[in-house]
Amino acid sequence: MEEFTDVNTMFGLMSPGEGISRIEKLLNEFEAHEAKEDRALEFYKETVTKMPNPMTRFLMQLIVSDEEKHRAVVHAMVSTLKGSLTWTKPAGSLEGGGDVATINGRLREVTQKLLRLEKEGIREY
Repeated sequence: MEEFTDVNTMFGLMSPGEGISRIEKLLNEFEAHEAKEDRALEFYKETVTKMPNPMTRFLMQLIVSDEEKHRAVVHAMVSTLKGSLTWTKPAGSLEGGGDVATINGRLREVTQKLLRLEKEGIREY
């Protein structure tokens, strides 16, 4: 095991005397941040329901929507890093996922349709 420790130290993955690699430490920090995000998101959602003013509820719902997007980004980062460390593809990971050319072509088609829809909406307004 000592030879692995030396390799980790040699490549800058672990400082001498550390119990876990810097990458594992980063993953732990991301997971802790993800847990905090979950608690904050639940607090925001609960707070929205208690707002008597419709304008305040609307603004709080915008914050909740933004926090949900941020939470999705953090979750994708955690899942992708975890998958890289364990050589797996956990749910939410951004790695893998099939034929990139086919996926990109489909994404292009969908994006063009959505852009047309948005432009039609602009003309109607």
